[in-house]
Amino acid sequence: MKRNFTSMIVIISLSIYVMGCGLANSKFVMRDFEYSKPKTANVGSVMLTLLAGSKNDVYNNINSAVRQELLYGGIDHNVIQVDYREYNVDRKGTMIRQAYSQSVKYDLTVSKTIKFRSIEIEVIDANTNEITFDVKKFNIAKEYENVQQDYSPSF
Repeated sequence: MKRNFTSMIVIISLSIYVMGCGLANSKFVMRDFEYSKPKTANVGSVMLTLLAGSKNDVYNNINSAVRQELLYGGIDHNVIQVDYREYNVDRKGTMIRQAYSQSVKYDLTVSKTIKFRSIEIEVIDANTNEITFDVKKFNIAKEYENVQQDYSPSF
């Protein structure tokens, strides 16, 4: 009888642990840029990335997240092209959301400030090979406003 009781305790303890793992979720925000610190990107490469979502703290894996990127598309007669891409990230991998890709152009003779959605960038220099810029603002969804933003140069 004592053996069955011990087995029941072990099974109940394991069940509580497994159920608790699913409850050990937290929100996170990761970015590969620092505000007001110059950053350089080559043509065709990612200028900046922000990843925000929910992760399991026990297993340290992503439940679901959204990854936002800006890519430098080059310059032609003081008009630069910037591509925006947004991805859904989950346990299955990363997939681009077709409706969330967009190319925009900015005339640097009008303004050196790029504003797209909640992103504001000050262009320091741009040429046919690369762009140097400062990120002034990158507002995130309200649900992530109080979440600590972790700076990770590569993720």
